[in-house]
Parts: sequence; structure tokens; C-alpha cells
Amino acid sequence: MTASRKKILLIDDDESILLAVSRVLTVSGFEVVTASGGVAGLEMSHSAQPDAVVCDVNMPDMEGFEVLQRVRADPATVTLPFILLTSADERENVRKAMQMGADDFISKPFKRQELIDAVNQVFEKRARLTEIFSSHVLSQTGELRDRYKNRAERDKLQQPDEAAFKNQTGRLIMQTVLFTDIRSFTRISERLPATAVAEFLTAYLREACQPVLANGGRVMKFMGDGMMAVFGYDSPNEVQAHAAAGLRAALGILKVAREFRGWLNSRYEMAELPEFNVGVGVHTGEVMFFRLAVGGVGDLTPVGDTVNVASRLEAKCKELRWPIVASSTTIEAAGPGFVVAEMREVEVLGRDAHVSVGHVIAMDADREPPAPDLDMTLPAGAGAVLIENARATAEASKAALDQDLHLIGDMTAAFAAAPGGEELRIRGYKVLEKIGEGGMSTVFLADDEVHGRKAVLKILKVRRKEDEELWQRFFQECAILSAIDHEHVVRIYDQGFGDEMAYIAMEHLAGGSLREVIDRGLSRRQALSLLSQAASGLAAIHSRGIVHRDIKPANLMLRTEGVLVLTDFGVAKRTEHASGHTIQGEVLGTPHYISPEQAQAGEVGPSADLYSLGVIFYEMLTGKRVFTGETILEILSQHIIAPIPRLPAELEDYQPLIDGLLAKRPKDRFPDADALLAEIDRIWTSQSIQMKLGVPSQ
Repeated sequence: MTASRKKILLIDDDESILLAVSRVLTVSGFEVVTASGGVAGLEMSHSAQPDAVVCDVNMPDMEGFEVLQRVRADPATVTLPFILLTSADERENVRKAMQMGADDFISKPFKRQELIDAVNQVFEKRARLTEIFSSHVLSQTGELRDRYKNRAERDKLQQPDEAAFKNQTGRLIMQTVLFTDIRSFTRISERLPATAVAEFLTAYLREACQPVLANGGRVMKFMGDGMMAVFGYDSPNEVQAHAAAGLRAALGILKVAREFRGWLNSRYEMAELPEFNVGVGVHTGEVMFFRLAVGGVGDLTPVGDTVNVASRLEAKCKELRWPIVASSTTIEAAGPGFVVAEMREVEVLGRDAHVSVGHVIAMDADREPPAPDLDMTLPAGAGAVLIENARATAEASKAALDQDLHLIGDMTAAFAAAPGGEELRIRGYKVLEKIGEGGMSTVFLADDEVHGRKAVLKILKVRRKEDEELWQRFFQECAILSAIDHEHVVRIYDQGFGDEMAYIAMEHLAGGSLREVIDRGLSRRQALSLLSQAASGLAAIHSRGIVHRDIKPANLMLRTEGVLVLTDFGVAKRTEHASGHTIQGEVLGTPHYISPEQAQAGEVGPSADLYSLGVIFYEMLTGKRVFTGETILEILSQHIIAPIPRLPAELEDYQPLIDGLLAKRPKDRFPDADALLAEIDRIWTSQSIQMKLGVPSQ
């Protein structure tokens, strides 16, 4: 190793030793500062800010062992490399030094090269440790993106093998470790823009820190949508106290999460967000603390088996369906002040033996301690770290989704695998083939592997920056469908928005479109039944303030059992948003099925959908379109000025429906879909009675 002017603090009460060691280290390229005795040396371990300490064992004012003990107990110097010098090569001293956290032990009289090698080795060891953390522990942007890609399980803190830290410098103490994250974060983040994701994540994590701080804990690290905290750093031997504090904090985090649900839903009401839930894992055991020059809240980092287990227990929350999973070690240490609903043995990654865990649900009201008088302010700089973590996490989650959608959306034909032979999947959907393409989206058939059913994936064709209006309409379609649960409206299973791309996963309607049914021919009763089903779907969406604006046979699909379903809400709008996305002079809809007001680019309300449905009903009855023409303009003009068509005599029972649907002025049509349904019911009932009486139906 080439020395790079590292500063060495040399502590000894013997001036000749100070001089000799200083010369050797200075010639070797190190900067040396000296202290004549243990008390002065301990003070200089702070003031001189050395990179390593070489300290004699036997000094009259303070032994080297005591200096080492105090250095290791202080958070500011806990991982300062420390080499002990002694005139006696005794095994007992060596064992004692290593147990207290010494990095090396050199006997006097020392050999020049032995001293140089020992100092170089402590710095090499520190460099290796930093590399281990950089590659395994810290959540960098790329790692965050990979975490949110394909909804990977939350092994968020990928701890290296415990052997990697064996014999490293640090403070080994008993601690209670807590991990928590948001169970539904990926699904929530996909339904909000990146700025909103960062906003809500910052707001929640700031609140979630409060129970930790209120119970004397330290927030050690923010990791994506979660955090790690420890309890008992200043009093590690008070195991009962810090185990109980960890469990109280876990329950407090759950309370924060419950209260946060209301804030989240009111803040982003239009997004129809999944329920906000969190998971918490708690474990008690020995922890090694290191101080590193990389990431985190400050750079004091706990590692070891206890940290691993706590992280894995938090990941078990989803599997066990417990909000809090605490080890029996923590529960037993905390004492009888907690209500435990259930105990189980679970397998934990990295452990050969099962771990006993409990479902902690509450504190025992009779034993609940008074609230401690503690400062609940985040440490200096932690707030900035929290905000930066939220920003990076929001961007990473969006980038992960965009990456998947871009890969699928680029496929233009049927396919079974991505380049390289890997099957294309997104959020639990295995993409099977391309089945269609419209003006704004490409449609794929997929297997919903979680629920064992077929699904349709609609992926936005263009990136947001290329067509912001198209992107907003796609977003609106997701919001509309998420708000509706009705037999005659297509069911949406999932949805997601990156910064540039978006998708909807919805039910696969294997019965085909109404267009195909009309082309095959319908009986009058079948036509009336299908009209009733379509009207029922319109009544459902209109009652929620939604106008479809593109009712046509291709957008009315059937399930295998023959149930008619409204689909394709890409140009729909909410009536409370009067300005909507309609530009003055813009005509939305399909010419053969468009209402007069749409044809004139006028204000569009629910009655426009009823008009379009009337055009379809006429076509179902007669097999012919209401209006035809050589040009689109000719067709549109007939919608505006041509008289309401008359049905042939054999279909005169249905003329009241045609009249009430195809009136030129909205006010002359059925007032709403419920009124239409009432007229359909009247006709259906009348025909049924006539059939029972043997009267031929028209």
C-alpha cells in the first residue's frame, strides 16, 4: 500500500518511544501527532481527528486499555483503527485487546517493518470494509430501480455474509433493531407522478421517525420506502428497556400509518390508491457498529446477524399477514407489557435453524409506561437525507416501470419471449401476444399468474413527452375505471404510470365485440336485452359523473357467458370537469355513432352516450346503419339535420326507444339511462304478456 499522508495519533508516556515511532512512521509517509499519556491522547483522538491510533498499554495516568474502551464507546470514534503497544508479549493482553476492539497488537521492542505493516494493514482493512458496504449494504439508485422492477421481494438490505465482518474494528453491543417499510409502496407509487411519490414518502417517513425518537431510538438509515432504527445505543446492557422501546416504537409506527391513510387518500383523491399498509420487523441481539465514509444518516452503520434477522422478519410481515413480526428474543426480553396474539416458527434466509416469532398487537394498558421526555427532532442533516432518499426512490420506482413498459411496448408482433429468451413479465403478468392496437395504446394478452386468469394489458403507445394530452387521457381512463365496480363495465385489475409510459391491466373479454354479434345477426329480443345491458352500464358511469363519448359496437364487448360490457374509456371525461380535454372545434367519437352535439364540437353530456346507443340499437334491429355518406362530413351533417329514422312496421314496438334516443336536441331525449331502462322494461313486459296470450309480437 502506498501511504497517502494518513494522520497517526501516537500515545505513550515514554518520550524515547514517541520519538522512535514518530521517525519510522514519518519516513514511511504518514503524518504523526503525539500525546504524552492516556488522558491527553483521549482528548486528541477528537481534536486532532486522526485516521488511526497507536497507543501504549502501560501508562500511569490512564492505561491503553481504558483509552481503547472509551474510544470504542464514543460514536465519533467507535471505528477509529487502534493498535496497542506493550512491552510484555502476554496472551492475556492480546485476548483482552482484541475483545475490546483493537485492530492489532505489537510488542516492544518493535521491529520497524512490523510497525509499518501493522499501520498499513488497518487502512487496507478499512478500505475493504468500505467496499463491502458500498456493494452490498447501501441502496444506490440502480439498486433501488432493480428493487422496484417486477415487484421484487423486499430483501432491501442485502447484507453480506457475517464472516465478511469478522475481526473488523467496531463496537460490538446488544441492541434492538427495527426495520419497517411500506407494504403497498410499489402499487401506490405507480399511480402517482414522481413529485407526488417523493412528497408522500417524505411526509410519511418524517412521521414514522417520531415513535422511534420518542422511545429513545436512533434512525440509522433510510432505504427506499423504509428505514432502519436501533434502540439501546447509549445503554446497551439495559436489554429489557431497549427491547420494550423497540416494540413500543413498532406499535407507534402502525398508529402513524393508520392516521396517514386519511392524509394520503384526501391528498390524491383522484388516483384511487391501494390501501396504505406497513410492516415492521424487530429483533434483539449483538450488533457491530462501524463508522464509514459512505452514505446513510451520518455514517455510523450497524451490521451482523441481528441486523440480518430484523430485516428478514420485516419481509415476513407480508407472508404471515402480521403488521409486526418480532422475534421471541425481543418479546421475552421486553417483559410482560405487550399483547402477543400468536407465536410461530419461521424460516429466515441465512439461518439454518428456525426463528421463533410473535405477532405483537398492542401494549398492556395496565403496564404502559409514561411517555418519556425526549427530544423528537431528527438529527442534523437527517431531514435532508430523508428528502433526497424520497426523491431518489420516486425516480427509481418510475424508471423501473418505464423500463419494463418500454421493452413490452416496442414489440410489434406476437411473441413468446424477450431478446435473450427471457419471458416478458410485468407486475405478475406474463405477456403472451399482441392482440390489438388503437390510436393511443397497444393491447396484449397476458397471463395473470397471481390469480390464474387471462388479462389484457393496454400499454400507452407514445411517451409522455411526445404527447402530453394522449398521456393525460390514458391516465384519466385508469382513474375512471378504478372508480367503477359494475357488472356491465370492464373490470380493471391493475394500473401503473412511469414518468414516460403507462399501462392498464384489465379483464379479458373472450366473447368478442358487439360488432361481431351484429354482423352475425340478432333476434329482436336479443337486441332489446343487449340494449338493456348497455344502458345499465351507462347508468353506472353516468351516476359517477362520467361520459363515455365513444359508444360504438367495437367498444361494447362480451364475456363468454354473454354479458355485455362497456370498454375503452380513453376519451371519456368527468362531467364536473366542464372544460375537460375537449378543445373548441375538436370532434371526439366515431362518425357513424356520434351525437349531433359532438358532431358540432359542442358541450357533451350523458345524453350524447344515449344517442350513440340509439344508433347501435337501430343497427341491431335492422342490420343497417342509421346514416351513411360518401364523406365523414356528409355523415356528420345527417346526425345534425336529418330526421329521426322510422322503423318498418314489424318493428314499430321499438319506435319509442328510437325516438327517445335519437332526438336531435339532448333535452328531447330520455332524461337519463334509468328512464331508458324503464322504457325497455315496459316494452319487454308488454311483449312477454302478449307472448303468453298468444298474440304475435311485432
